[in-house]
Amino acid sequence: MSKIRSVQSERANLQMEFAQRKNQLEGSLATLTPEDVRKMLTEFQQLLEDGAADQLGEESVRKAVGCLAD
Repeated sequence: MSKIRSVQSERANLQMEFAQRKNQLEGSLATLTPEDVRKMLTEFQQLLEDGAADQLGEESVRKAVGCLAD
């Protein structure tokens, strides 16, 4: 009987974690504005141009990581 309760508890915890992550994702998507997208694309364009010109400095690498992390 205790094994059943343990599995039920684990399932409930996983369902709660799933719901929390889903809410986080939906919230992050809802806050993305057209201006945010334009800014990210402009920064990404500059990153590509710097890479093509073999001019990727430390700041450009930080921007690249920022684009991928956001």
